[in-house]
Amino acid sequence: MHRSLVVVILLSAPAWAQPQRDANAQWREKVRAAEQSQYDLSAWQAALKIAEPFGAGDVRLFETLVRVAALCSDEEQDCGPKNGGYLDRALQMRAQVKPADAHFSDLLIKLAAAASDTERYRDAETLYGEAREIREKLFGANDQRVADVYAAEAWVYEYQNDHAQARRTMDYALEMRDKAGAPKTEKYADMVEGSARLYQSAKDWAASEKEYRKALAIRGKLWKRADPRLAVQMKNIADQTAWRQNSKFSEEMYHGVIDLQKSVHSAKSKEYYQGLLDLANFLQGQKRTGEAEASFDDALQVSRQLRDQAGTADCLEHIARCRMDLGKYQQAAEAGEASLVARQPTDQASKRRMLRLYGLLSEAYLRAHDEKHSAARFTTLNERATANDSDVVITTADKLSTIYQDRGDYPHAAEKLEQELASLEMADLRIPNASNPQTPQKMLRLAQLYQLMGRSDDANRMNYAALRRVASQGMRASKTNPSFNQVLIALAVILGLMPVVGVVVFGFLYRLCARSVDRRLLLLHLLPAPEPIPAEPPPELPIAPGAEEGMVAVAAPPVTAPPGNIPVSKVLLVAEGDILFAIRVLNLLLSLLTLGTYSFWGKAKVRRYVCGQAEFEGDRFAFHGTGKELLLGWLRALPVLAFIFLFPVILPLWRFRYSAEIAQFSAAAAFLLLWPVARVGAYRYRLNRLSWRGIRFSYRGSALRYLGASLVGWLLSVITLGLYVPALQVRLRRLLFSQTYFGDHVFEFSGRAKDLLVAWLFALPLGLCSFGIGWAWWSALQHRYYWAHTTFAGARFRCTVTGRKLLWLWVGNFLIIVPTIGLGMSWAMLRTLRFWTQHIELAGEPEVSSIRQDARATSALGESFADFLGFDFEF
Repeated sequence: MHRSLVVVILLSAPAWAQPQRDANAQWREKVRAAEQSQYDLSAWQAALKIAEPFGAGDVRLFETLVRVAALCSDEEQDCGPKNGGYLDRALQMRAQVKPADAHFSDLLIKLAAAASDTERYRDAETLYGEAREIREKLFGANDQRVADVYAAEAWVYEYQNDHAQARRTMDYALEMRDKAGAPKTEKYADMVEGSARLYQSAKDWAASEKEYRKALAIRGKLWKRADPRLAVQMKNIADQTAWRQNSKFSEEMYHGVIDLQKSVHSAKSKEYYQGLLDLANFLQGQKRTGEAEASFDDALQVSRQLRDQAGTADCLEHIARCRMDLGKYQQAAEAGEASLVARQPTDQASKRRMLRLYGLLSEAYLRAHDEKHSAARFTTLNERATANDSDVVITTADKLSTIYQDRGDYPHAAEKLEQELASLEMADLRIPNASNPQTPQKMLRLAQLYQLMGRSDDANRMNYAALRRVASQGMRASKTNPSFNQVLIALAVILGLMPVVGVVVFGFLYRLCARSVDRRLLLLHLLPAPEPIPAEPPPELPIAPGAEEGMVAVAAPPVTAPPGNIPVSKVLLVAEGDILFAIRVLNLLLSLLTLGTYSFWGKAKVRRYVCGQAEFEGDRFAFHGTGKELLLGWLRALPVLAFIFLFPVILPLWRFRYSAEIAQFSAAAAFLLLWPVARVGAYRYRLNRLSWRGIRFSYRGSALRYLGASLVGWLLSVITLGLYVPALQVRLRRLLFSQTYFGDHVFEFSGRAKDLLVAWLFALPLGLCSFGIGWAWWSALQHRYYWAHTTFAGARFRCTVTGRKLLWLWVGNFLIIVPTIGLGMSWAMLRTLRFWTQHIELAGEPEVSSIRQDARATSALGESFADFLGFDFEF
């Protein structure tokens, strides 16, 4: 029984094994056919269809998938979305195929190359690593085939812009072969060329040329000089490096090919002719037109000896184009005519080249002022050109029209442009619903020519036609691509609404924060001001220059307010703009006569006038500064100012590396350092020269401390993306006001940055969305807060400015200054001072009876810095 069963199985085995053998044979036949066609995707897909039943673990299916994936990685192949999914299938399948032989490592390398071509670099690195491990086990760690994998990996790193790792990997592959003492084979030369291309990719031209020469030396030893592969290799290297501007190495390679072909073959061989042609094309691409013409002429002589009519015609055409570029138009026409005679139009390509020659000849004759022959060649071009050749007619007509227009021959220019438009219309008719976007531009240019010729009606007609064409193109574009236009419209609406929405949202949030701050300020005004700091015994100090002898503290009795009311005092400014304008005009005239010297006295005169017209509690202020002080301060500041102005100009004259950058950085650093110094110096000088009722104001703060706070604050503002700005402003305000004195009594400032931080978070985007208009409301809030937290002698300041009023002040000053070209500056300045005196008041009863004189002398050095740097820190 058992024996009979075995016999039945043996007899039936060939029957079920036969389909499997047939499928394998069919698969191998399809693979051989696909390998012969190389890039035929359909042939490999047919082989894949046969291999599908082999199963997921079969190496034949894996090999076919790899081949198809490699073809689909080429951009020219249309394999569908995600390249047909072949690469993903092959990557998933490779874990199931375990042959671990040389053929399998080759497949992994092909698959890695496909992954690299599709920018899946991680997968490519993994595949190259697996292939390298297999080859190391089979052939040893120093084998050429292992080094080839390293060389391929280097390019994966290069594609990821990791140039350093790519270089290290390629160097390791070369070093590995050198240490192994391996013979210099063709494979090794290929790897050296790969190293050269890697250097070339990193733009290391010297190292690249060195590697190319090394590869050529290896091939020269392996091959005989007569071996045609050597010339081919030199030609390939020349082509690969020819894209560099002024590449001497490429030219050397082309000359090497010519010398090699001449010695191996002869000066009358096709190989030598092709070498001359390659060199000429290279020189023409390098814009070395004269040398290119000479090389084309050498190739022409060889082609004539070879009796190669097509080659002769090509060389003559190239020579004609070179002569056109050189401005030798008559000689270019002669070469073009000779090319026409030599060329025999036997195919469509030759016909096309002849049409381009007719266009070249018509342009050459016209530039040589031979209008008769130019018109004849252009007529021939028009007669022989078909609808498919309309681009040649259009290009030629445009060139001829431009030449005529430049010469002032507007009728002929218009004629050629009309022919160009006719050809454009014919080209549009060949494609349904097509319209060349250049047509309206040509129509407008033709209308301009008609206008120059005095044909106004034709010019108007052509302008109207151009407008209609533009409108029709827009309608056609909207019909063919409505989604794109809808996106543009939606984007425009969003961009238009963003500022509006931003102003509404951030304006509402800012208003809530500002009202919260104002409520706290209202409560602050209802509370009594802190007691004034007791005055210390005044030190024995000299009277400041300009102070009157016998100046004493004269204090008026405090104003008695009705019960339950807080007395309010303001500064009254009675200065008039026309008087200030007259003073400024006189100062300008005297400054011009004294070459600018009187400007210092003029500035002091302006300040004495304005201060003398400011009244508080019935008494006026006085300014005691003099022009002499300003002049001396300017002279002391002159060395620093000269450094800022001259250092960026003088240092670059030394011509050492980074001299210009160092000079600019030094000037910018000096500018940033001087800004706080100028602010404190100007504030100190102007305040120390101001008095009321014979008692001096003074500032006793440290400029270095203010400078340090400014620099640190700017740095923190940049680091925190602007969040530190309120803290910086409050700190600088405290440094100024907490050291400001009237007599021997100091002003006090108690503001905190955290009170303004939330409002600032909404003020910043509000200012951006409103294009700076909303900045007026933030500035007004700052002034209200700063003055409310400033007290003096038991009384508190109060500011009533609003954003709307401050914005109107800015707009009004702009309208006064700009239309009058600066003549209204006097009225704008008084308008600004009067605005602030009206909105800043002192609430309470200051205890001025105990204030004593304590004047501090100071120089005008900071004033000079401020004037030169262009800053005006108010009056």
